[in-house]
Parts: sequence; C-alpha cells; structure tokens
Amino acid sequence: MLLEYWVSGNRVALIWCTRQSYGIEQMEFSSAEKENVLHFLRELPESLRPSGAKHSLLSRLIPDGIPLPSNLDTF
Repeated sequence: MLLEYWVSGNRVALIWCTRQSYGIEQMEFSSAEKENVLHFLRELPESLRPSGAKHSLLSRLIPDGIPLPSNLDTF
C-alpha cells in the first residue's frame, strides 16, 4: 500500500494505491487538528504507541473509504 500526502495550509490531499485499487481523498484540518498531526509526526516512532487520541488522528489521516490490507495492524 502506498499513501502519499500533499499539504497546503490546512488542506490535505491523499493519493493512495494498493495492488487492487487506487484513489484520491481531500480533507481539511482545523488549526488544532493540524497542530496535533504535526506533534504526532515529530514524535515518531514513539507516537505509534496505542492511545484513543492517536486512533482518532490516524482515522482522519487514513479515511474509512481506503481498503487497508488485512495483515496491517491497526490501533
């Protein structure tokens, strides 16, 4: 699976593809959400430890319509 993000201000475009499908998603983040995303990214890989707040952040970054591989661990 490939996830490629393009960012401009508070807007994010996601281009994704798997062996079986592909697509484009667009989303807009509030200023607070944008700061949460930046904090999450700066703290990698430690920020990958499971937590409810991080789960909601990741669900915003990877929308429900994207078919995740069955062998991918999720939060």
